[in-house]
Amino acid sequence: MATLVTLYSDINISKPTIAPQVVNLSSINQALFTLFNTKLGERLFLPEYGIDLESILFMIIDDATALYIEQKIVEAISRWEPRVVLDYSNTSITPYEDDNRYDIILAFRIVGLEDQVFKFEGSISTNVA
Repeated sequence: MATLVTLYSDINISKPTIAPQVVNLSSINQALFTLFNTKLGERLFLPEYGIDLESILFMIIDDATALYIEQKIVEAISRWEPRVVLDYSNTSITPYEDDNRYDIILAFRIVGLEDQVFKFEGSISTNVA
């Protein structure tokens, strides 16, 4: 039986009293979530950290803006998350004009776990629920 090796660990920011650490894929997912939800200038001592996705949402919802969002995400991941190598052929950002949203699927490999491809899925929307 293969032993699971912890390559990456971070403090669990969502439920630290239940599990003080997140490891490997959970650590990467938490880092990506934080990167996507941090506005430029919001992080103390790292004003360039984050992606200003909120301002992009008020652009026309179309393929060109989806491509722009993908470019911003790729730039941010390349700069701030060296543990992730994106798989561009399985990564997509799909605009849904009628729903005022973009669905995001990021396929990636984790450095050190090269044989596995993981997915990070989510949506960004101007809808307020």
